[in-house]
Amino acid sequence: MPDLYKEKFKQNSWYINLYQSYDIIKLKKAYKKDRKNKGVISAIENVYRNVDNYMNEYRKFEKPKITCEKGCAFCCSKEVFISDDEAKGIYNYVTKNKLKIDLNKATLQAVSKQNLPLIHRECIFLDTESKECKVYNLRPLSCRMLLASSEPKFCQDNKKGNPFYFLLPKMENIKTAVWNSSISGVLPAMILKQVQEERMTK
Repeated sequence: MPDLYKEKFKQNSWYINLYQSYDIIKLKKAYKKDRKNKGVISAIENVYRNVDNYMNEYRKFEKPKITCEKGCAFCCSKEVFISDDEAKGIYNYVTKNKLKIDLNKATLQAVSKQNLPLIHRECIFLDTESKECKVYNLRPLSCRMLLASSEPKFCQDNKKGNPFYFLLPKMENIKTAVWNSSISGVLPAMILKQVQEERMTK
């Protein structure tokens, strides 16, 4: 495969120059520098753009079998970990777009999501009718980098078999660097943290 990542984005982001090594410590330092110069929201959005661009180019060239479709939402009941920076980005998006957060559901999930019935494990940002993500543009790295390559029936019911997820190691390194640049935790708890911090400033 041609070095699409290096060729297409060599003029763009802070971590492109580190492509050869993909050293997580260097990525972490570079991300922190970007965050300091541009702010949290701009820095995390820059990460998202470049991750999306690379994954789209990879899919276009390699044509891997990806079975995820808009509205399937089977993975939206999984426990998702995000960084504090990602939570800030999501909460900023929620506030700007005047989206409502079910704080009771978030609190319940923050305590022990995996012990809840399936219907109560659905992400707090999943539209229950359309099964679409309300914060899709700002969805965290865990979500945007998780792609299924097995039949949808395996995602829907793991008793029929284990789903196979397609992951790119280089992108995982970027996720690790971002997560290690601030505190991280389960999505509901991190969003509740943003709500609490906003209340304290009023």
